[in-house]
Amino acid sequence: MSNRKRSLRKRDKKKRLIKYKSKLCIHNNNKGHLKRTKNFHENVKKALHYIEVFSQENLTNYEILVLAKGLKCIPSPDVKYIKQKLLLDFDELGRKMRCKYHFSDKSNTDSNHPFRVKSGFKPALANNTIENYLFATKMEICRLKINKVRYNLSKHERAALKTLRSNNNIIIKKADKNSSTVVLDKSLYIKQTLNFLNNSSSYPCYSIGGYCTSRRCRIEYYSNPEDDITSHPDCSYTQLCCQPYNGGYYVETAQNGHAWNTQRTFMNTALRSLGFGKKNMESKVLGETQHFRRVLSDLNEEPILSDIRSSLKYYLFHCIREKILLQ
Repeated sequence: MSNRKRSLRKRDKKKRLIKYKSKLCIHNNNKGHLKRTKNFHENVKKALHYIEVFSQENLTNYEILVLAKGLKCIPSPDVKYIKQKLLLDFDELGRKMRCKYHFSDKSNTDSNHPFRVKSGFKPALANNTIENYLFATKMEICRLKINKVRYNLSKHERAALKTLRSNNNIIIKKADKNSSTVVLDKSLYIKQTLNFLNNSSSYPCYSIGGYCTSRRCRIEYYSNPEDDITSHPDCSYTQLCCQPYNGGYYVETAQNGHAWNTQRTFMNTALRSLGFGKKNMESKVLGETQHFRRVLSDLNEEPILSDIRSSLKYYLFHCIREKILLQ
């Protein structure tokens, strides 16, 4: 065999080898891509077991993966500018310390109105102790080594999280019976809730917030007339709960929560705006309390066929009740 033929065969062999290696590389890349795609779809199928979708919105695969992590999942923070943010916060701390030192002798008084926009006043340097502490602490912050944090969400999952936060057509909440995440249509959820609340046969429960308020006012006023009823400590208020009784429901009172501070402010301001004094107010409250107790005693654990608000005719009671329900 001549040298020319030998060189041609060698060249052809190299070409075939290069072609085979390129095909092998493409095959390996495609194989890895197919494997990653298969694992991704398997993870999406597993994630569907942890969420319940009752919405017409089409969720993407990355949104499903984010929701499957649960509502307690906290994305890892960005540490790119964490040292700069820490120094800015420390500068604000130093400004407050200098302000406290500047106004500590009470000679630099401020005569402006207390309810105003903060001026951001930056005083002069404080004493040596404070300045040395601020300088040494700032140097220690500059020497800090910030470790890299591995993100627990991918780039696509972070984008999906922003999309879910900006979507106003759905409601995301935890399930009642298990730890799964539920996705609901906002409009349908509000409509069904309002229908359920407005149906007296399916939701025969009435919350009367003013009854305990009037009862506490009456007890406090007639037990110690010299005491100011507005300074009474926290007090629980009364809710009316429903219990089954011969196919219907009857009302029983149960006390929970601390609402005296929120009730007394509204009651006093509302009554004084109507022109009632303290004694006149107490007589009104006493009369409504007795009327409400008569309404409950007349029921005698019988089912309520109509709304109890129709049985209460006093304006003052309705005023207190509506305010407490709004809170």
